[in-house]
Amino acid sequence: MSNQLQKSFLFKHLHIDKLTNIFKAINYRTVIYAKGSYIENCDREIGIVLSGKIEIQKNLITGKKIIMNKIKGGDVFGLANLFQESVSNVTSLYVKSESVVMFINEEGLLKLFQLDENIQRNYLGYISGRIHFLNQRVECFTQDNIEERIINYIKQLKVQQNNKKQVTLNLSKSELADYLGISRPSLYRILKKLEEDKYLILEANKIILYD
Repeated sequence: MSNQLQKSFLFKHLHIDKLTNIFKAINYRTVIYAKGSYIENCDREIGIVLSGKIEIQKNLITGKKIIMNKIKGGDVFGLANLFQESVSNVTSLYVKSESVVMFINEEGLLKLFQLDENIQRNYLGYISGRIHFLNQRVECFTQDNIEERIINYIKQLKVQQNNKKQVTLNLSKSELADYLGISRPSLYRILKKLEEDKYLILEANKIILYD
């Protein structure tokens, strides 16, 4: 289990022996979810994916579902539901493949902060990064120009993936079009134009950016 936890941003730079000792001192629960099920009843808890793949989905008023994100081993969800007076879930967690998830409640998370200040620092750093990301996302969705909307999204991915020259698309082209609120033909047309303008090279689910 400790090997999987080391993949999480919360526990980066922590030695495996220290992680093992820390988790002997807190309460947590581990749940196995079958493929095709939904993760429910986890308010005021964070979930750490130990294995498997999960989709974060949002239901639109039209009845259509869009995929907001895809998460896998080491990724964390549920942070937005912590330390609030009321909890409102606006997304669903769909289990894409059999998954094992560790849940830690608010009390357990506070205990982790006490046991190692690096965990608290990692948590605060992540929250700060998410605020920055959401600000960029608002900017992305308020762009009237479709090309600028797509470019801003690629820039967000670049930051998320440590400013690599090559970024990986976690969504299919169809899912990305829904996510950006544009038609699929428009997405394909703009991506082709960006290739012709030598802004990027598109290879399957990867985008290679020119210098």
